[in-house]
Order: sequence, then C-alpha cells, then structure tokens
Amino acid sequence: MRRRGLLVAPGLLVLAGCTTPTTAEPKTSASRYFNAADIRFVRQLIAANGHSRRIAQCAHGRPVPAKLGSLAAAIGSTERDENKTMTVWLRTWQPGAGPDPAPSRDDDVAHLTAASDHDFPGLFRRALAASQHDQLALATAETRHGINVGARDLARRVTRSRTAELAQLH
Repeated sequence: MRRRGLLVAPGLLVLAGCTTPTTAEPKTSASRYFNAADIRFVRQLIAANGHSRRIAQCAHGRPVPAKLGSLAAAIGSTERDENKTMTVWLRTWQPGAGPDPAPSRDDDVAHLTAASDHDFPGLFRRALAASQHDQLALATAETRHGINVGARDLARRVTRSRTAELAQLH
C-alpha cells in the first residue's frame, strides 16, 4: 500500500506543474502588442546603429584621444547588443523584414576613411555626434508614438545613453 502512494505522489507533482502558468518572458521577448511606430523605430534604429558602428570602426588604428577611442568601442558594443534584441523583435512582429533601407550617411564613412590623421579626430567626433543625434530623434518618436513596452523601454535607454555619449563628444 505504501508503495502505491509513492508512485502517485510524483505523478501529482508532474500534473501540478502542467497547470502552473508561467509569466516570465525572456529579456528579448517581443510583446504581441505593437504598432507601425514600433516597427519603424526598430527598423530605423537597427540601420542607424549599423551606421554608427561603421563610423566607430573607422577609429581602429587612427590617432584619436584614448577617451574617444574608448567611447567608440563602448558605442559599438552597446549598439551591437541592441541590434540583437531588436532583430528578434522584428522577426516576431514582421517576419522577413530587415533594417530600414532608407539612405544613411555612408558618405561619413568614406570621408573618415579618406581623412588625414590630422583631420580625422575632428571629423570622427562630428560624424559620431550626428549619428547619435539621429538615434535620439528615433527614440523620441518611439516614446511619443510607440505602444510596445520593450521598444519604449529601449527608446528611453537610447535617450539616456546617447545623451551621455553626446556630452562626451562635445
């Protein structure tokens, strides 16, 4: 009799586990609630982050102050992580969609690549600042018009980080 009770107890535990609701979502999980502004923000920020990272990569091997080089590396790392999260959201919301194909400031990268070592630090600082300003504008639009909780939270973080980065660039 005692043996039968031992066999029933684990079965009840398994069944109890089947009915327990799970509410935790992974950090990169996209809510099912989103609108066109959220999609636009994600697509445009992925593209803008990519452009900013290309600018930041131009600093490799160039004569820049140590603080500026460190800032460029931090920007590249932060924006790469943001893009990973946003890519997951975009695949969930709009399968097959990619970054916004809108024209970017790729001429910035060409100018930086061609710049002399003497001119590079100033041009680099201005190009990176312009890119960060663009991202601030995207974040502002998202906080005004987006409805997705994760995207709006990201927009607030973008606002804080880009504002701090701009302060370091000026």
